Amino acid sequence: MHNFIFKKFRSIYFPVFLSKWIADFFLFLLCMIVYIYFEFSNIFKKSPSLLIQKEEVRAKLFNIYSPPSSKKKFVQNSADIKLSLRDKVELAIIVPFYNEAAFIEKCVSSALAQRTTFSFIVLAIDDGSTDHGAETLEEFKKFDNFFLIKQKNQGFSGARNIGIQLAKKYAKYLFFLDGDDYLFSNNSIDCLLTEALRVNADLVDGSYAEIRGYEKSYHKFNHVIKKNGISNEDIVLGYAWGRVMKVELWKDIYFPQNYWFEDTILNFFIIPKVKVYAAVDEICYAYLVNPKGITQSSKGKINNHHHLKKINILHTFLLIGFQYYEHQRNLDFFV
Repeated sequence: MHNFIFKKFRSIYFPVFLSKWIADFFLFLLCMIVYIYFEFSNIFKKSPSLLIQKEEVRAKLFNIYSPPSSKKKFVQNSADIKLSLRDKVELAIIVPFYNEAAFIEKCVSSALAQRTTFSFIVLAIDDGSTDHGAETLEEFKKFDNFFLIKQKNQGFSGARNIGIQLAKKYAKYLFFLDGDDYLFSNNSIDCLLTEALRVNADLVDGSYAEIRGYEKSYHKFNHVIKKNGISNEDIVLGYAWGRVMKVELWKDIYFPQNYWFEDTILNFFIIPKVKVYAAVDEICYAYLVNPKGITQSSKGKINNHHHLKKINILHTFLLIGFQYYEHQRNLDFFV
């Protein structure tokens, strides 16, 4: 949610520091509302049935984030897709895209142009595009580490989830690259993986450039290594793109489909698992501010009106409330 609010204010030309302050304030306000709710529930409860039971919340969360149990949720799963690989690779670059013909060729080219001694694959997942984006990628099939996967429209999360399933089978680390973004230089992956393997990191953040038309702004991390977990001071935003993550962090975890704020999963289920964290000051990722792109507009696209009626904010409220219930005031992993 923090990331969503931050991007919205940045998209209307608010300064970075002001956008982050506003996002921090809204998240803090929501946390306080949830905290007060639980405190008053405990004070004024008349019977145990009036409380949201921990087991009930846990079951709901598991139902949202657990692997797909049938093909009704996913058009295809990893069992349907066999990659021509003999051995596992160090990294799977997951590129979900939908109607991004203007950007996708540059995006995938930046991945395939990486100069590194590490083995990697590029998984371009066409989420039912109706433009010619997939056709522009046909020429890349000559690369033995490139795979184009087409599926019916499942939304941004559905496309990412196919990549996660395949990464679990074929890679040690994964990396999300949005279809309208690109890797900043041809040594971006080498820089991130070198650091990841050097310290056996669970997650490595790379600095990134924010590109808005002809304007560029740079968001640089300090070069740090933390071996005792991470807190909100270490993670600026709960986004998925631009960071190398161990595949094992995603065991039994997938992005929730048909919900807004799907990147909330990083804050609540991935970041708390990180034991060794690293960040590099090299610019590795180019984030394109594209109001029509999948990152900005995909949330709520599937059956939009129906799912708005389901009130997606309840999803975020449920997650935050559960974490308050479980961890009381120990909220270091919030961002």
